[in-house]
Amino acid sequence: MDWEFPGGQVPGLSWEPRNTERNLRLVKHEATRETKEETGIKLPEQPIITDSFDYSFKGKGDNRVNSRIVFMTYSKIDTPPEVILNTIPKDNHAVHKLVTKEELNEMRRKGKLSGNSTHFDATIKFAPR
Repeated sequence: MDWEFPGGQVPGLSWEPRNTERNLRLVKHEATRETKEETGIKLPEQPIITDSFDYSFKGKGDNRVNSRIVFMTYSKIDTPPEVILNTIPKDNHAVHKLVTKEELNEMRRKGKLSGNSTHFDATIKFAPR
């Protein structure tokens, strides 16, 4: 089973310039909302945007090239361990688990993380040692 971070689309996000105050506010709001929606966990503080990257991929069936911007965020939660992962959305994100930084690194090493969830190096630096 592959795992990924909670996430979703950010309505109203503009591509350029990427790091506008409005975009950053939208990303933080959606990160908080998606975490609550997909895991039931209410973040106790505004998330910190730690990284962003974009990529292109071909759509299934139509071969159109799609582009996405990914923003990685970090927020401390009161319940350790500090990293939240979901299963790939087959049943509306019904399964999630919390893992430590060490477990997260081990999951990446074993190929248990999906696509964007392997890009956590800048984000994990914010987690307590």
